[in-house]
Amino acid sequence: MKSVNWKILFAIGFGAGMLLTALLKFPPNSSSDWATWVQAIGSIGAVGIAIWVSHKQYRDSQLLEGQRRGAEIAREETEIRAFIQATHDELRAIWSDYNEHVGPALRKTRDDQPFLYLFPASEDAFTIYNGSASYQIGKVPDVELRRLIVSVYSRFKRLILSLQINNRMVQERIDLDIFEHSSNRSLVLKDKDAHMSRHTNALKKRDSDLLTEIDSFFSAANEWLAE
Repeated sequence: MKSVNWKILFAIGFGAGMLLTALLKFPPNSSSDWATWVQAIGSIGAVGIAIWVSHKQYRDSQLLEGQRRGAEIAREETEIRAFIQATHDELRAIWSDYNEHVGPALRKTRDDQPFLYLFPASEDAFTIYNGSASYQIGKVPDVELRRLIVSVYSRFKRLILSLQINNRMVQERIDLDIFEHSSNRSLVLKDKDAHMSRHTNALKKRDSDLLTEIDSFFSAANEWLAE
C-alpha cells in the first residue's frame, strides 16, 4: 500500500516538475498565453485529483473487503468451535448414559450367553450430529478430529442398531418363555439362546470398537478446544 502511495506522489510530483520546467523555459508573454497555462495547470491538477480519488476508493474498498473477510473467518471459527463443543457434550452425555448400565452389563456377559437386556436405543439421541454434521463437519480444520467425529457417530449408530435388534430378540425370548408350551419347548428356547449368543458377540465387538475410538475423540476434541 505504501509503495502505491509513493508511486502516485511521484507521478504527481514528476508532472508538476515537468510543468514548472516548461513554464520557466517558455514563460507566457500575453494574456492568451497565461490563459493557456492556467488551463494546462487546471487539467493536470484535475488528472492528479482523479488519480488520487481513484486510489483512495480502491484502498477503502480493499480495507472493507479485508474487514468483511476477517469477520467472516471469525464467524466460521466460532461456529466450528460451537459445533465441536456441542458434539463433544452430546457424545459425553450419551456415552455416560450407555456406560451407566448397558456397557458394563454387556462386557460382563459371556460370549456363549444371550445378552438379556432391554435398552431404549434410538438414533434420535444424536440431535446435534443429525442436524448439523451435513454442513459443519467439512469445516473442521483438524483432519484427524474430523475423521474421529464421523467414525464415532457411525460406530455408535451401528451399536444402537445392534441393540435395537437385540431388544427385539429379547422380547421374542420373553414371549417364547411365556407362550411356548410345545413338546420341543426346551429345544426351541435353546435354539433361540444360541442365536442370541451369536448376536452377543457382534454387540461386544461393536462396543469394543467404539470404546477405543470414542476415547480418542474425547482426547482430540479436548485438546483442540483448549487451543
